Amino acid sequence: NEGIPFPGMTPEKVRTLIPKIKGNFNFRVGSMYREGSGGPQSFQNAAVYFAKGAELKDFKCLTELGTLYMRGQGVRKDYTRALALYEEAKVAEKHPKDTD
Repeated sequence: NEGIPFPGMTPEKVRTLIPKIKGNFNFRVGSMYREGSGGPQSFQNAAVYFAKGAELKDFKCLTELGTLYMRGQGVRKDYTRALALYEEAKVAEKHPKDTD
């Protein structure tokens, strides 16, 4: 199995992990921008990365993007949009993508 990036896993199984990996990446980068960790703080950039993760139905990205809309940080304050994102996050949390 040397040289195989995911030993013991089929290509189909690896493909099922990609959305979760991308969602987690977008959450981490968005969080760094939100906190100003490793560079200047930018709520606008945080919103961009959380939105990318939200498109993948990532629970954490949906929640964080909702919070930015609720507070008007980096995006126009929009309680309706925030509530919709929180509702979507609730569904994503109850029905996470199969990663096993």
